[in-house]
Amino acid sequence: MPGKAKGKRLSKAERALIRDVLGWRERYDDRPTRDRAGAAPAATAPRVLAAEASALIVRHESGGRAYYEQVIKKRPIWPEFSSGLTIGFGFDIGHRSKAELERVWTPHLGAEAVARLARAVGLTATGADREAKVARLKKLAKELADIEVPWSMAEAVFAAEEVPIQVAKTTAALPNTELLGDTCLGALVSLVFNRGSGGFTSSKTRFREMRAIRQHMADRNFAAIPAEIRSMCRLWPDHPGLTGRREEEAALFEAGLASLPATAAARPAPAWPALVASLDAAPDRFDTRDLPYRPPLVSLPPSWPPALWIERFLPQYAADGMVLDQRAEGACTGFGLAAVINYIAWEAWQRATIEERPAPAPVKVSERMLYHMAQLYDEWEGEDYEGSSCRGAMKGWHKHGVCAGHLWPYEDGSFVGPDPTWASDAALRPIGAYYRIDRSSLVDLQAAIAEVHAIYVSAQVHGGWNLGPAADAPPVIDWNGEAAAGAHAFALVGYDERGFIVQNSWGPDWGFGGFAILTYGDWLAHGHDAWVAVLGAPIGRTTSPVALSEAPLQARAATLAGAGAGRADSAAPPAAAPWAADTALERTLVLGNDGRPLHRLLTARDAAANLACVVEEHLLRRLRDSGSRKLVVYAHGGLNDEPASLLRVRRLGPYFEANGVPALFFTWRTGVRDCLLGILEDAASRIGIDLALVRAEGLARGLKEELAETRDATLEVLSERLLGKAVWTQMKQNAAAASEPAGGAALAARSLARLAGEIEGLEIHLIGHSAGAIFHGHLLRRLAAEGLAVKSAELWAPACSLRFAVEHYGRAFAEGTLAPKALHIALLADVIERADSVGPYGKSLLYLVSRAFEPLRRMPLLGLADAWTGDVPVAARPFNSAARADIEAWRALWRGRLELVSEPEVGDGRKTIPAVHGSFDNNAALVSATIRRIRGQKLALPVGDLGGF
Repeated sequence: MPGKAKGKRLSKAERALIRDVLGWRERYDDRPTRDRAGAAPAATAPRVLAAEASALIVRHESGGRAYYEQVIKKRPIWPEFSSGLTIGFGFDIGHRSKAELERVWTPHLGAEAVARLARAVGLTATGADREAKVARLKKLAKELADIEVPWSMAEAVFAAEEVPIQVAKTTAALPNTELLGDTCLGALVSLVFNRGSGGFTSSKTRFREMRAIRQHMADRNFAAIPAEIRSMCRLWPDHPGLTGRREEEAALFEAGLASLPATAAARPAPAWPALVASLDAAPDRFDTRDLPYRPPLVSLPPSWPPALWIERFLPQYAADGMVLDQRAEGACTGFGLAAVINYIAWEAWQRATIEERPAPAPVKVSERMLYHMAQLYDEWEGEDYEGSSCRGAMKGWHKHGVCAGHLWPYEDGSFVGPDPTWASDAALRPIGAYYRIDRSSLVDLQAAIAEVHAIYVSAQVHGGWNLGPAADAPPVIDWNGEAAAGAHAFALVGYDERGFIVQNSWGPDWGFGGFAILTYGDWLAHGHDAWVAVLGAPIGRTTSPVALSEAPLQARAATLAGAGAGRADSAAPPAAAPWAADTALERTLVLGNDGRPLHRLLTARDAAANLACVVEEHLLRRLRDSGSRKLVVYAHGGLNDEPASLLRVRRLGPYFEANGVPALFFTWRTGVRDCLLGILEDAASRIGIDLALVRAEGLARGLKEELAETRDATLEVLSERLLGKAVWTQMKQNAAAASEPAGGAALAARSLARLAGEIEGLEIHLIGHSAGAIFHGHLLRRLAAEGLAVKSAELWAPACSLRFAVEHYGRAFAEGTLAPKALHIALLADVIERADSVGPYGKSLLYLVSRAFEPLRRMPLLGLADAWTGDVPVAARPFNSAARADIEAWRALWRGRLELVSEPEVGDGRKTIPAVHGSFDNNAALVSATIRRIRGQKLALPVGDLGGF
């Protein structure tokens, strides 16, 4: 029939593959403003793409006619991620203006339909209120489902509107596109459709191939472009639709190369080397903790080093193979700091040789390790960039030392993990004292060079740095006022009346064997940061931490194994001794904002590799070593930030492992304690009622209760208005985002599915404290999608609403992911809940959440005993009448085990502590009972000391 898709209907696998492509676009937040939809640069001469290129683009942007008509059904859709409502072939209304929507679609759909669609203008699934926006987008998609865009109409609009925009973006972003045929150009336009054109000039790691393509276009090295397109597949190892599209684009470009005239592909000598793409050193941000360098009160020599040293020893430095060459890699912070360390060590060896003192020949240090640590310790969360700052590199050296280069080599364009002996070797090269130098003080910089003989700096560089080899002396870097090309990190190893002597990492053919003169005026105009450091004494009997560390390497060496992981007076037996911080991070997935996995293990390439390493290597090894098939997945409560969560991991984890139930811990972005306490203190100061007065002796009981209720009710209202509700909502959104397709929980679920393929009969047991119940509620859906069932779930003082529990845990019951009887809940008796407090608020956190932070005031929560009171009619319970149906619905679902903590104190294995909302993971009896249920037998090691966190 006319208008119907031709051929067989699409299978589920085919639909999933197409959805993989349609649902993903390079996040708009990652793309420059000028590159967002509808903001195309002006086109010069129109280009018509080859038919096969147009067909490729249409197929991937629409999903193909079968998908468009069978699945999308020609209707408006929300394709997830950061998109808005989309019609036709990817026309994103959320990122378009109303005028543009009307101009493009009124001739095709009519004014009435376009007016209805205009409700979606400006609405995108981004920002702090993303959850609410997603709900609106889904609702709009349903309400507008009667508006259909036939295939022929979508194709016509796409060809007339979208293709010219993307062609113009491509030709504006890339040089020499006029030399390409329509087939090659079409392959690049397809790439821009999917990833945007901003990546061609971005310094982020994910865009390194796009930067390289821009350089290849400038050099007319067109034959190198298909390999760069294929290399992008590293970004989406679990997205076959995207990797397939890259392969098609590469093959299309190769097909077009055959028709290019030989003169088009000739490579002229570039005016600037390909190193331009690597100029991405980020400036340090101001930090009051930096220790400033104070020059010694001694007269400086007029130049350093002496002329004889420059004449004889700088060439020897290059001849000894000490000059580094980073090529076009954006890793100058690692190479620059390695140059400083190498130079100081080499010079000391040379002086020892001259003075006939025994000294071992220096070993070049690992620029890969230094650069990798710079990324991890930088100020910017995550590692989605190729540059980093000098401070990040210095912090990494301070925390970990640095190993020899051959133990952790730098290979162009790829990450290679270290030799197993890297950690012990790195402890042999710790940093000594180090200071930040005032970059504007030439005297301070000269003094530091004269004192230490090499300093670590970064600066903006320009075309004058494009030096060839010089035979007799370091040449001067000429600066004629031209604009900078980017930022670079390097070493300064001397000075004279003209300027500083640069020791660069662009190979021995740059300047005088890798050395040149940077004039003082050039430095003052372009210098960013400067640091001076000395080499520390080797540290024996210790190793470098394998994960991010709070303490310097020397402090780690000063403690015995395990010390510092918890309290020094811990009463735990050796088998349950608190873990070191890096041991805990080998068992923990740390998630950031929007639930994204973060990079914490040094030996992992990136955050995705970190996740796979924790689950598919460390966890697999522990399960095999223990012979256990039982796995705990633990999510902490809403008051804990990353350090507090890791402290819990270090104390709880050993007891799980000692009892044969290894645990995977999620440290996710909550940490609302300080923020909420600040909000409550602010609210309390506005009220002027002191909590001490409310609880004072001598007041009549009725008056005290009345004062307390008045105070708390007022605090509830004020804290909601003072962003308390927004803070809690953001925390819930992070829990939900973790189980979105790109979230850490979703990725972990995939890894757990692979783990289940290795461990026959694997049992998954969830434990969630407080807001951990929200995290696990979303995780259940992801586990089910991977074909995984949950053997049991333990929720301690769950902070989710009954409505959430019905929707998420109830669905898990219905789908067989979790048996109703396998859910165990522990909570405080109401009298204990009311005796708790959150700062000046005179009740527990759950009361505050119920009465101030949920969509309904007095929302029944799963962790509040009043929501469970069986002998009290629903209508008589102290909750919003609009939520009564939630109580009834949960009561109908509940088949599990409920445990009330009714005593005012519990034991942590050493002493008694108050029974409060935050005490569940300190409650030794409760944790023991939980592990015993999971084991199905008596504990091999009783749970003891859970105090101190």
